[in-house]
Amino acid sequence: MAISYDYQKFIPKEYRALTEDDLDFDDEDPGHKDRVDFGPTSYEDRRFKKIDAYGPTDLKGVTVEKSTRVHGPLSANSLKTESLTVMGPVNAKKLTVEVINVQGPTHLERAKVRGKTHVEGPLDARNSTFMGPIHVSSTKVTLTDSDTTSIRIKNEVYGQEKRRVPRLELHNTRVVGDIEFVGAKGHGIMKDNSRIKGRIKHGTVIPAGR
Repeated sequence: MAISYDYQKFIPKEYRALTEDDLDFDDEDPGHKDRVDFGPTSYEDRRFKKIDAYGPTDLKGVTVEKSTRVHGPLSANSLKTESLTVMGPVNAKKLTVEVINVQGPTHLERAKVRGKTHVEGPLDARNSTFMGPIHVSSTKVTLTDSDTTSIRIKNEVYGQEKRRVPRLELHNTRVVGDIEFVGAKGHGIMKDNSRIKGRIKHGTVIPAGR
């Protein structure tokens, strides 16, 4: 028997327009491993095939065979998943994932991303390894004690919007490919033995003290 939930009241207003109106979940089936949750969600030391969460979500020691999708804030520790898609802010430690797609500010610690990382919002990553490219739409990106193949920062301006200078800070971080700024010309700030093996396109390196 499928149960219909009045879940909209549990979701922050800014995320309600992103949800689907016709989702049902058979919560009486004990063998069901594709989780669909509405409202605040928390799991610890569990395994699933898929997770779709609508509302604030907290995952600890969770392994997801395929996709994890969250419409709302995500807090995660020791999450393993094939793909991660979040419409909201992310704060994750010990994340292991193939592909990341986030619309919101993102903070990562000890993350390992095997494929592409796409973030629309500020990105702050520490002690993390990005084996694929990083694409960010923001004016602020900070990588500390991390490694990545390449970085692309997009900051386009439309109409009369005031142009802000994109700022990339690298602290003891290695970039084996290129860094590219799209839109406004950016500044790359290198600190603590950071290295860039490729080129900086449409941007300049400025002294660390500025």
